[in-house]
Amino acid sequence: MVPNVVQSDTIEVIPESPIIIDQLNESSMEDSRTLQEIRRHRELLICSSIICIVALIVSVTYFCITQNKGKQQAIIITATRSLKKVCSKTFKHQKEIYPTEHNPIALVMRDFNQDSYVDLAIINADSNSFSILLGNGNGTFQKQRSYSTGNESNPQKFAVGDLNDDGLWDLVIVLAGTNEIVIYFGDINNVLSVVPPYNLTHTYPYKNVSAIGVYDWNYDGFDDILIGYSDKTSPSKWFSLLLNIDDGRNFVEFNTVVTGLILPSQRGVIVEIMLSFFSSTQETEDLLLLEQENRIRIFHKLVFCNIWKANYTRFDTESFVSNVTELIIGRFDPDALDDEATIYTDLNVLRIHYYAKRMSLDTETDVFLKTSYFTRHDPTSVARLNFNDDQMDDIAILHCDGAITVFLTDYGFFDRNYLSFEINNNSNSKTCAKLLKSVDLNQDGEDDLIFIDTQSNAVRVVLNSVCDD
Repeated sequence: MVPNVVQSDTIEVIPESPIIIDQLNESSMEDSRTLQEIRRHRELLICSSIICIVALIVSVTYFCITQNKGKQQAIIITATRSLKKVCSKTFKHQKEIYPTEHNPIALVMRDFNQDSYVDLAIINADSNSFSILLGNGNGTFQKQRSYSTGNESNPQKFAVGDLNDDGLWDLVIVLAGTNEIVIYFGDINNVLSVVPPYNLTHTYPYKNVSAIGVYDWNYDGFDDILIGYSDKTSPSKWFSLLLNIDDGRNFVEFNTVVTGLILPSQRGVIVEIMLSFFSSTQETEDLLLLEQENRIRIFHKLVFCNIWKANYTRFDTESFVSNVTELIIGRFDPDALDDEATIYTDLNVLRIHYYAKRMSLDTETDVFLKTSYFTRHDPTSVARLNFNDDQMDDIAILHCDGAITVFLTDYGFFDRNYLSFEINNNSNSKTCAKLLKSVDLNQDGEDDLIFIDTQSNAVRVVLNSVCDD
């Protein structure tokens, strides 16, 4: 019986031992698994942090590269296009200057002698004269021909058109000193202008004329004369229209084309008159009046009663925050409507007014869209040009010291990294360069620039040119 007891004891002891061993192994395995998971989580966290840091560094680096690339591209365009042929053109000033008389204050460009070359006509206020500089077709000009406007006549404003329909350009000049408007008819002979001029004031007495324009207002094939006045209190003399009968000497006067829409108390001093297509819903041009009080009046929807009588039926008013130094018309976005560009010397700002179509309840209307850009210091004049040979106008800005900057347009937006061109004028004169104009002077199909150097009383030329190698 003893063996049975021993066997029973053995059976009871053996099961207890493996149970203790299994529990210890399981606890050890759980501790090991927990350490591995902690290590794995730490590794994942470290890797994620490294990836985030690398991604941040790459993003910042890419942003800096793209910004520098934009700035570098603007620099390359002005200097050299050896890389990727970015620069194919630049501007180069002529060392030669073309003298005028004293205090040139206004400038127009036409072909006055019908040789297909661009010529210049310039008003000289302090010399009581105007000058004509004939172009040579290669970017240079001949010596000026000066024409007197009379003692103490003080010419201030002028416009150009073919008033007598003879194919020659005529000059309409406002003489502030004598309160007169005179017409110098073009002459095919060597004298270029008929002297003495036709005095329009003998038939239509005009005083306090502040602006003048020449356009074919009623689309009859003859240029008409549009006149603005500085006397805004006169009920009938704020804006006048002279409809040309046929010879530039006989006109029919209308004073109520726009005055019926603007009360005398709301009128300003008109300093600029333009016609342009701002609206997409009409076939006639809109009338733009720039006022000294920092306002633009744009008159729309011209309704003709007959060829001699018409009135505008609607107008828009656009006010500005500062004095408008100069205003031009151009097409600065892809649509077919004209836009405005203005500069503000005291703010160093270029402002674009886009005219766009807006659909509302199946009705198409025209709206203003405004964009502003900071310029180089002291902008004095602005001109439109096509610098990069695309379908939209670019903008050139002249500054007081004679430097020229160009804003390139890209689908309605201008590159803030404008191009800058110096004229190497080291003078310390307190007078400012002014009257920037754009035209092809040397018949190469590219827009060149001219402006007035007030210190020298002369015209300066800046030619569009290929970049230096």
